[in-house]
Amino acid sequence: MKIPRIFIFLLAATGSFLEASSLISAYIFGFTLPFIGILMEALGTTFSLVIPIFGISVFTTTYRQRKPFDLKNLVLREAKPQDADEIHEVLKQAFKGLEGRGYSTLAINAAIIDAKEIRKRILSGGHVLVAELDNEIIGTVTGFKEHQSMHIYSLAVSPKYQGCGVARQLMTYLERIASKEGCNKLFLHTAWVMMEAIKLYESLGYVREGYLRRHFYGEDFIIFSKLIERGNSRCKA
Repeated sequence: MKIPRIFIFLLAATGSFLEASSLISAYIFGFTLPFIGILMEALGTTFSLVIPIFGISVFTTTYRQRKPFDLKNLVLREAKPQDADEIHEVLKQAFKGLEGRGYSTLAINAAIIDAKEIRKRILSGGHVLVAELDNEIIGTVTGFKEHQSMHIYSLAVSPKYQGCGVARQLMTYLERIASKEGCNKLFLHTAWVMMEAIKLYESLGYVREGYLRRHFYGEDFIIFSKLIERGNSRCKA
């Protein structure tokens, strides 16, 4: 179980606050009620020792849980129709994580494409890519060629593997496909709340090309694009 780091710091701060409060109480009550003064000081000392130690323990456990995964066996490939259910689950896990971040429920649910639509994308010639680790699909992205451009949809990685470079590898793989198919550019829409994704796109050389106000179920969308050098796998912004 992952515990937010802010919770750990709050625990430590609580211990310090209680220690300070107990010392003040001990000073006040010590003159009139010595027993209460001694008791308050003892309680404060206990909290100041136990809570920070608990915080350090939780922080160490959390750090161990966040140790990077070994992705040397990661396989990137085109999806098959039978992968649709697993891909849907990855989308569900990834986009449900946006709840509580100011993103509307309608927009979240619309982003979680069902298995039927995923199969349709695969069978209609879309490049539905998956990242597979130890026979488990942990990431996905879809690209459709439109007017010699590659339109990117549904980039998602299972929460457990986010931040490990899976999305970057998927985007790079799709970029190579777009280049081989003679595309002039790749482009996508993303919501303002997808800060991690925006950072990824910009690090890959994508630039902000436009802004769509209240475009997706009332949510603002940012348009990102990346130009491709024709006949060359390298791309430029």
